[in-house]
Amino acid sequence: MSYTSTWVTGGLMAVLGLLALVFASGATDAIAYWTGLGLFLFCVLFCFGLINKNVGKKKD
Repeated sequence: MSYTSTWVTGGLMAVLGLLALVFASGATDAIAYWTGLGLFLFCVLFCFGLINKNVGKKKD
């Protein structure tokens, strides 16, 4: 993945994560609440994975 597509993907995942928090905050039942939090957690871990892939140690 090029640096431009990494930035775009990371930005989209950040927006999706924020939308997931909004979804969770407006939930009226437990399933919607935990789905929103789970999606947020997935987005955060995905962004951390992108960071690790691009600035982590290079294996020889």
